Amino acid sequence: MADAERAARRDDGLEEHLRGPGHQQEGMKCRCANVEFGSYSNTLLMRLPFDLPEMGKVIGDPVCIDTCIAPDISVLWQEGVRTLNSCCGHQKLPPSVVVEGTSVRLMETLGYAHDTTYPDRADIFSFRKRRPPHKQGPL
Repeated sequence: MADAERAARRDDGLEEHLRGPGHQQEGMKCRCANVEFGSYSNTLLMRLPFDLPEMGKVIGDPVCIDTCIAPDISVLWQEGVRTLNSCCGHQKLPPSVVVEGTSVRLMETLGYAHDTTYPDRADIFSFRKRRPPHKQGPL
């Protein structure tokens, strides 16, 4: 199968895939089987909704996103989050997303937790949402 045909099939399947439920819940599991880090064997091509000049990308350029987190990335983009990188973890690490520094505050506002795997990086988030603070009712 030619690369162009494979890319077209990925784009065709993306809309249907995105209609399914997202993965933004505790305990999300990747469905990758024998997929190594850096592999593009379980990815979808998605069109970038913003320019990333520092990476040589412009709006509309295709980028590879791990299939199992594509719905989550789509939601983040719709919220205005500018992502730089993401990984489902391939059943070896928790899924994570790297965002531009300008999107860190937005991710926090949306309730996403910083990825504790990288405690020195404020720009890396997990797909788990923080638990809201306990609100004490009337006494």
